Amino acid sequence: MKIRYTAGARSDLLQLRRYVIGRFDSAAWSRSLAELRDRVALLVDQPRLGSVPPELEELGIDRYLELAVGRNRLIYELRGDTVFVLLVVDHRRDFQAILARRLLEPPTGDAHAGTDE
Repeated sequence: MKIRYTAGARSDLLQLRRYVIGRFDSAAWSRSLAELRDRVALLVDQPRLGSVPPELEELGIDRYLELAVGRNRLIYELRGDTVFVLLVVDHRRDFQAILARRLLEPPTGDAHAGTDE
């Protein structure tokens, strides 16, 4: 499996980086990023490792999966031989609002998983 990050996921990571470095330090960011990379690397051989987010399962939507990574939820989608990382969000944020904006609205520009890279 190949791993691709959408523009939205890359933006999430940049925001997370700013937050962690600002609140803690660059060493904390390095640890967080290493943990994230380690978890994502598991998807190469185990793409169905995640589970359907309960907020989506309630709506009958099962095409997206999630992994817990520290205090974050990583949302991804499988398409052919590629894992598209769509979103990385702190578990304390309003997940339903973020999902509605990012995953359930019609795609525009390069934020759509299929158009990234």
